[in-house]
Amino acid sequence: SLNELPHNLFDHQANNPNKQLTNELTLKELETPNNGEGGATPEQLKAMLKSVREHPIAGLENRSIYENGTTGFCYGRAAATHFEAMQNGISSQNIRKVWAVGPMSTREGSWKFHVTAIVRGRDGVWYSLDPYLSEPTPVREWYRKIVKPWDKYNEITLYSTEANRFLPESPETYFKIDKNDHSGFGRYFRDLYDSYDVKPK
Repeated sequence: SLNELPHNLFDHQANNPNKQLTNELTLKELETPNNGEGGATPEQLKAMLKSVREHPIAGLENRSIYENGTTGFCYGRAAATHFEAMQNGISSQNIRKVWAVGPMSTREGSWKFHVTAIVRGRDGVWYSLDPYLSEPTPVREWYRKIVKPWDKYNEITLYSTEANRFLPESPETYFKIDKNDHSGFGRYFRDLYDSYDVKPK
């Protein structure tokens, strides 16, 4: 279920013989009917995604400032979306993350996971607010458009977690970034936290 997840998603993915079944169960659980109470309006969903896409720190236009060429910042953009939703008054039970864990590759390179923040709409549907897409997108459609083309070996496994999970390898939530960390990682989160009124919990 959504609340019973392994400690290390990488380990579970590597040893899971039923990846496609796990993916379908995750997608179906996220499609369970809900009245959408406390969820976002269509206008809010569009505005939040637009804000993250154009954000001076999290926006894709600024990737070269923080990314080091080997590590993407999808988890940073997902954090920005989480903060954006909090700032818009979306209740915590209507904000989650979906992690696609496993080997991925494109012409740009290869990596081990991708993550998107998802927000439930007033219609009860979970929408991915992934800056790689220009519109709020139901999770199954996000999986089809973003994840499947990267999944060259049918190895990717989907997991849905609480929104404040930071990385796949540990259930630890957001933490205070060392102010003396001058790497792209440290600067990104320091600058991101400073740009929002809400703070990570």
